[in-house]
Amino acid sequence: MYQIKSTSFKGNYVVLKHGEQFSEVCYHNWKYNHAKASYHNQEIEIKANTDRKSFYDIIKNGVVTGNITIDCKSVSRIQVLDQHNKNQHFYLKAEGFWKHKYVLYFSNPQTPAIVLQSNNKRLTTYYDVKKVAATPLNIEIPTLIIYSVFALNLLSCYA
Repeated sequence: MYQIKSTSFKGNYVVLKHGEQFSEVCYHNWKYNHAKASYHNQEIEIKANTDRKSFYDIIKNGVVTGNITIDCKSVSRIQVLDQHNKNQHFYLKAEGFWKHKYVLYFSNPQTPAIVLQSNNKRLTTYYDVKKVAATPLNIEIPTLIIYSVFALNLLSCYA
């Protein structure tokens, strides 16, 4: 079981697997436009594209491997290369009456991949993350979680 735990009001999160931290998403400022994380000797950087508004490049080990965008309906869209160098398209959407659950969907066919369920404890925000995809993702779950955390913080800015 994966968890995401907020570590600061600035938006930083640690990513846990069975209670052990294996990555942290750290923001450079309060604007949520530039973050870094590492996972299995891979440096992941997500930063605003200077040419396009609401467009963020995903850079893995110095190479642009995808992007995150926010559309006019406040839906985060993630496009990323999978392990076979094929483009995978996802979107992150808030669900439920109080919007405490976020679901990352495959774009085509529209099926859920992972669910981030909010769990507030002592003024700290936790998200329990569950893989729900019936089909193989061809993307490591931890990297998909890192992208989702960034997209989740973007949604909170645009809401």
